[in-house]
Amino acid sequence: MEPFGNMQSEENDKVVLLYKLYYKQMLYAAKQILRDHCEAENAVQEAFLGLASHLDKIEDVHKRESFYYVIRAARNAAINLLHTNKKWMEYEPLERVIGLPAGSPTAEWEIREQYDRVLSHIERMKPCYREVLYLYFVKEHSASEISCLLNLKLSTVKQRLVRGKKELLARIGSEPE
Repeated sequence: MEPFGNMQSEENDKVVLLYKLYYKQMLYAAKQILRDHCEAENAVQEAFLGLASHLDKIEDVHKRESFYYVIRAARNAAINLLHTNKKWMEYEPLERVIGLPAGSPTAEWEIREQYDRVLSHIERMKPCYREVLYLYFVKEHSASEISCLLNLKLSTVKQRLVRGKKELLARIGSEPE
């Protein structure tokens, strides 16, 4: 029984050769995105299933273009898997992080007072957290916009947001009432 069902022998040979030549590099590329070996293997499998239906785009498996094509397929499959597994973190608005009741009569005054306190805490944080928290909460940029502005990877920005918010909450929680 053939690994890819009703594929012709020539196409099947091409897929097998692609697998033998590029599996490790594809796995490495997927693992860089997913940070999990098993998930990376799943992504590579998905990439090969996708490649099997686009073999006409690969003329010679030994060419550099073929290498780039299969690596791109592995990276895209890893990103798709990342999204379907919902591993991207959602970020909460500042009001929810600092625990303000929405729509209260004194909400605007409370928000301004809390805002000033939070801003003073952000200003005293490490520069790497200060930058991303300031751009995220004060300037209201998205994580991807911050990534472009600071020339950092999106995953780095998201991690700094998570760690920075954690530190910010600890600072807010430790201050006297």
